[in-house]
Amino acid sequence: MQTQVASFEIEDRKTYLLVRCAENTPLTVKLVSEMMQEQMRIDKGRNLDDLWDLRLAADSDDLNYQGIKMVVDQARAVREGKWHRKTAILVGEDFRYGLARMYKSLAVDLPMEVEIFSDIRQAEQWLSGGERE
Repeated sequence: MQTQVASFEIEDRKTYLLVRCAENTPLTVKLVSEMMQEQMRIDKGRNLDDLWDLRLAADSDDLNYQGIKMVVDQARAVREGKWHRKTAILVGEDFRYGLARMYKSLAVDLPMEVEIFSDIRQAEQWLSGGERE
């Protein structure tokens, strides 16, 4: 199953959900919120792990410290106690890497592991239970 809108797509890969921004789409708090809500709709209570591919997203001033804090709060609200085990965030070596690290540090109290990757194969391996290389 795959859901695609102009700004993002979510693909059900059976063992995890791949959440991907469309190329050059500004990564905003509103967009991330919409993506999370759609992810929960597709998940249908299975609590699948997820891989957020942010490599093609465009930077946005909206995602600063306060914006990332809002995203963490939104994750808590959207999940309503239905947590999965792992979230992999796939980024390039750029500004989004810093945002992902900020999210990871602010999400430390959420009951899931968050890891940051630049290689999709390593992220998929980690999601499937392998060790982080």
